[in-house]
Amino acid sequence: MNDFFQMFKEELNLLKKLKKQNKKPNSTNVSTIEDKSLQTNQSKNTFNTKSDYSLNSKTNSSKKISQNSKTINPTPLSNHDFNSVKSSSITSSASSGGGSGSLSFGSSVTNSNTHSKGGVVVNNQSVVVKTNFEMAGRLNTKGKRPNSKEVGSHASASLSYMDNHGARDLEENDTLSNTYHENGDRMSKEEFKDLQNDLKEGTQAFRRVVVDVGQKEFDREDLNKLIREGMQEFKEHTGKDLEYKFAIHTDTESLHAHITAFGSNADINFTKDHLQDFKEIIGEKSQEILLEKSLEHDKDLSLNQQIDKELDGILDQKIENDFTQDQEQSKGLSL
Repeated sequence: MNDFFQMFKEELNLLKKLKKQNKKPNSTNVSTIEDKSLQTNQSKNTFNTKSDYSLNSKTNSSKKISQNSKTINPTPLSNHDFNSVKSSSITSSASSGGGSGSLSFGSSVTNSNTHSKGGVVVNNQSVVVKTNFEMAGRLNTKGKRPNSKEVGSHASASLSYMDNHGARDLEENDTLSNTYHENGDRMSKEEFKDLQNDLKEGTQAFRRVVVDVGQKEFDREDLNKLIREGMQEFKEHTGKDLEYKFAIHTDTESLHAHITAFGSNADINFTKDHLQDFKEIIGEKSQEILLEKSLEHDKDLSLNQQIDKELDGILDQKIENDFTQDQEQSKGLSL
């Protein structure tokens, strides 16, 4: 080992001596070398500028994609495992300046991480959000400018539709409607009627929203929780001080919710960013509910397995006791 280091030191000393023996260039040579070095550096700077521009363009592009679209991890095993993602085919159109607007997201799913603007996928299912709204004094889809009473009358009609359709799984009730308060409790029929009458007196604006997350694992209770928590987080995030009621429809293959929201023009008017925020919140809440259901299922399964194990143990013990008794009885008879 010492010989090796000795040889290494000798080689370094030799290299130093060779460098010292090299003659220094004259002034003209220095100038020439500096000019060439400057040209080389300029060309390198030019290249780096182009390279930086290209990289920045790619970075900016990727940032725009990440800002405008979001995919929720389909597997409910972990809240933080977003390595495996799906995407959806989306078509969207929205108005941010009033009138009527809608946002519709298709159900086509691919295995690519590159997806269309606004796509949110949970458990291999696209989150579908459709919405439109109406404001007093603003041109609507029929080319008219409704007053506040007309808007209120339309809001009342929206409530009637969502209360009278799609609740076949609920038993008939003489006192309760099929529409829910913001806290998730069913409205009484009297409360529902009073709300309709109040709206007919006039309201500045109202909005209809349909939410379908396509999760066959969801039941009415799950969707109730999704709408409550999703709307609450959306209101806190955006500062929208709107009122709303909702209903859950089970008359189609896919369980879905209808929401009727009402309030001032400012609170009902959603920008495209607002709509995207709402869709992403619904996607995240859906993922949380799926995770909770998965954990609950695992808990129930573990409990059942433990019960089966204990029952098997009791049964085995009983068989062993019976066998021991039979042996003792046989010995007694033989004596």
